[in-house]
Amino acid sequence: MAKTGLSTLIGNVGNILEIGTPGTGTDPTKAEITAWINEAQRDIARKVPWQCLKDLITCYNPSIAAVSVADMAGLVTDFYKFCYATLNTDGAGTDDKAMQLVNPEVAAMATTNSLIGTADSPIIWLSGTNINWLPATTGGAGTGKLKFYYIKEPTALNGDSDTTTLPEEFEDALVYYAAAMGRAQEEEWQQYGAFMQQYAAILQDIVNNYTRHLHFK
Repeated sequence: MAKTGLSTLIGNVGNILEIGTPGTGTDPTKAEITAWINEAQRDIARKVPWQCLKDLITCYNPSIAAVSVADMAGLVTDFYKFCYATLNTDGAGTDDKAMQLVNPEVAAMATTNSLIGTADSPIIWLSGTNINWLPATTGGAGTGKLKFYYIKEPTALNGDSDTTTLPEEFEDALVYYAAAMGRAQEEEWQQYGAFMQQYAAILQDIVNNYTRHLHFK
């Protein structure tokens, strides 16, 4: 199923708000509805579990040598939240080990606890603008050692034919969020609440469907 263009999403919002085709002279305007749709994209990317955001999952695979820290500078421009990571200490073969995300306090215990951050159970933690892990990688510079998967910021929609970078099942949620913002602008709080409830219900249904899929997989 193809994703829906921005102009159609905006038209759907206009239908819900009963304002016809949104434009520069409508209330709300096309520009305002576009801004709300983009706001909804970011809200969804923040709130929804990463497993439901397959189209936004991105792999940061930096070239590293014998180190245990990497700068996040390569991903900070679109980094939204952590998904998971794997470690292949020397970068050879396909023996990627799943890493456990820990907080810096737990990571600090690795200096005195040999069971934390082992070859079979590597750990990863974030501090400031750095990605840290144990055990350290080995050898010369190369990719394939640390694979850091994260949710990137959704691309803003601007042109009429632009489509969301979220999975397509979130399109109705974008429409209801924008409709809710339109009612909030008019201080019609009862309809605002109803539309926000619909928005939340759509998100919950998507999460529930994905959870059931995981259970029966």
